[in-house]
Amino acid sequence: MKFNKLFFFGFLTLLISEYCYARAGGATSHSSGGRSNYGGFIKLLYFIGIAVWAVILGFIVYLKKTKTRRLLRKLAVADSVWDEHKLTTLIETAYFKIQESWKLRNPNLAREFMSERLYSKHLQQAQMMLQDNLKPMMFYINLKKISIVEVTDFNDNNKDKFTAHIVGSIFDYVINEITNEQVAGNGDNETFRELWSFIRFNDKWLLDEIHQDISASELLKLKNKIEAPSLA
Repeated sequence: MKFNKLFFFGFLTLLISEYCYARAGGATSHSSGGRSNYGGFIKLLYFIGIAVWAVILGFIVYLKKTKTRRLLRKLAVADSVWDEHKLTTLIETAYFKIQESWKLRNPNLAREFMSERLYSKHLQQAQMMLQDNLKPMMFYINLKKISIVEVTDFNDNNKDKFTAHIVGSIFDYVINEITNEQVAGNGDNETFRELWSFIRFNDKWLLDEIHQDISASELLKLKNKIEAPSLA
């Protein structure tokens, strides 16, 4: 059974991966040679694959969110830092601040929401963009859905962490600000899914990692870990 599931997920990944990675900077144009009927059939398979893939991911997220929500209610009784409403409000605020800082190539604008590790990574990337005269053009930034799908709670609060699955959309591309030429991105307003992982530091939640192009297998690996067995 496990082999069959892996084969199924693998088949869907192969079917749609070329298009998924185009959004992340891969090839954005495809050969138009061959019969139009063949091209239409490939497009049909692509859209079917995308639809099935979205349903699978959505169902897994729903199961993870439902289980995690029950656990959050129990944890929040003893420690209000686990209040789900507060967490989702934090994620929303951090999301727009971090997108703004990326657009302006200035991670200092969102430093209060990032761990030292993620801040250093964004700072290095921003410096490289400035050095290469690359400017992100970002419009219509939306956050459509937040689902907390994994919680890790230890007696030592500084080991606590949680992961949220987010669905967002954005119209973005990259230009060379000297020539004003578009050098990356396809100029579409696209919806995307990401996993945002937060760590707890001195009773403050900080974004530590952003996982892009997530797969069903990654979602299935997410598990709640609680040091107090009675709450698990």
